[in-house]
Amino acid sequence: MMSEAEYLKTLSMEFFPRIAAGEVERRFYRSHGLDAETTEEWVRGGHKYLYMAAPLPHVYRRLVADSDLVIGSRSFRVRTVAGHSPEEIMLLSDTRDVYFCADQLAPKIAPNIAVQSNDPLGDPLSYYLRSLDEIALDRPDPALMLPGHEQPFFGFSSRVEELKAYYARRAGIVEAACADGPKTASELVSYLFRKPPGPVWIGFVISEAVTYANHLVNQGRLSRREEGGVIRFACP
Repeated sequence: MMSEAEYLKTLSMEFFPRIAAGEVERRFYRSHGLDAETTEEWVRGGHKYLYMAAPLPHVYRRLVADSDLVIGSRSFRVRTVAGHSPEEIMLLSDTRDVYFCADQLAPKIAPNIAVQSNDPLGDPLSYYLRSLDEIALDRPDPALMLPGHEQPFFGFSSRVEELKAYYARRAGIVEAACADGPKTASELVSYLFRKPPGPVWIGFVISEAVTYANHLVNQGRLSRREEGGVIRFACP
């Protein structure tokens, strides 16, 4: 049982030729200032998890927003949101006391919001922040929130305020860094992360830096400049 966008996205990851996918990623990371050697290391080994997962079934049941799903003796209303992934499924019980909130919310960690190499101008952070407002329309504060990571928790509204503040703070870090002069996403990584990430994580953290930069560009707070195939972000 999946949303259609998630199913098709997973199929594309599974069957898109690795040579072609590698070229897309190579172009993306090099354009954001990553050196050639580290880029090649990431392209070769950055998606090893794909080979540790079972293949996707060729038949699935599509879940659609605002439809009902019966599990055991309980009925749930299907909700879909974007940001962390294209069309993530969440489930709200008909008694409104349980909310399966997937990876959109967790009591301590913030979900990874990352621009994808095949959607380089994307703004997933806007989608994510919008999703928090959409979930709030369900008034889920009394519900037990069941996340995909960590422990179940209560207190949706307070956690949302913490998450909004977290992303605003990190976007502010990127904006302040670019106020000192144009920066590539690779250069912004050192402002966002105290320890330099190793090759295993470098692709994820650069994608996250691009997320904040793209978001600020769409808000008119940064501009995007490309010269010699390298993209830099600057205060307009």
